[in-house]
Amino acid sequence: MRIRRQDPASLGVGEEAERGPARVAASVVLAAVVALAVFGLGAFWSCEPAPRDPTAGRSPEDSAPGVATADALIDVASTLLDKPGGYLRNDVTPPGVLLDNMPNWEYGALVQLRALTHVLRNEISRPQSQSPPDPDLSIAEPRFNVDSRSWILPSDESAYGEGIARLRSYRDRLLGKTGPEAFFEPRAKNLTIWLEVVSRRLGGMSERLELGAAPLRIGGTDEGGQPPGLATSWWQVDDVFYEARGMAWALLELTRGLEVDFHDVLVDKNALATFQNLERTLAAAERPMHSPIVIAGSGFGVLASHDLTMAAYLSSANNIVQTLEILMQKD
Repeated sequence: MRIRRQDPASLGVGEEAERGPARVAASVVLAAVVALAVFGLGAFWSCEPAPRDPTAGRSPEDSAPGVATADALIDVASTLLDKPGGYLRNDVTPPGVLLDNMPNWEYGALVQLRALTHVLRNEISRPQSQSPPDPDLSIAEPRFNVDSRSWILPSDESAYGEGIARLRSYRDRLLGKTGPEAFFEPRAKNLTIWLEVVSRRLGGMSERLELGAAPLRIGGTDEGGQPPGLATSWWQVDDVFYEARGMAWALLELTRGLEVDFHDVLVDKNALATFQNLERTLAAAERPMHSPIVIAGSGFGVLASHDLTMAAYLSSANNIVQTLEILMQKD
């Protein structure tokens, strides 16, 4: 009887050949699971925070002038850092680096946070025009103006976090909890300065949204003899839209705080109802989105035009702001 000897090098070749397709299938399944997890996490992080009233539930001990405005600023800044996913605009790793809607939303809110902080530091917190700036606000304002995409040296999170801490310190000093004394001057002139800034931003944003539907614009030249603005690229329409959403969200919170602190001025100028109408318009602009994507349809076409709808709300808000400016200037 002859025994056939098997080459050792051929041992396990069959088993290895059978394992190959199984390993490929396992790798594909694992990649699909990871991709699904990243997609799901990114979708969760892209959910917009709901509008809130930062003045709700305040106790009588927190009713000093300026506290409501400080609370609104603190809430806007804290939301940027504490919402699901944290601050995403400066992310350099997935899934944050792959997102664009929420980072643009953050920038829209950040611009309004910077604007009111600037006016608060340079105008509202000074009892007289020659008075030195508030020590806390002098640090808070430049911290909020760090590059919105800075992820190191310093990171936005650390800079904005210090800005929030300084706003809280200013708030405590308004309440007399710590020294030195802090000031908040609710004068019509100070509110007008902020309204002027808001009007320019709303007008500019409305124009950018309308440029997303440039085919609807009438051709020709503008007053300076130049051709009308170039249309917003179709892949940037959603970026502008979400920046506008972030702007409206922040403005809504800030106006709610300012209404409390400038209440007497608004009543004296017969502007309280107009100011509250501004809040209602901004709240309408913040109604939930029921479409998974931003559609830039034509005015009377089959598809909706989310950018033109948002532009209409912001234009309406801008008209109200301009009316408020006129009312503030009346004796």
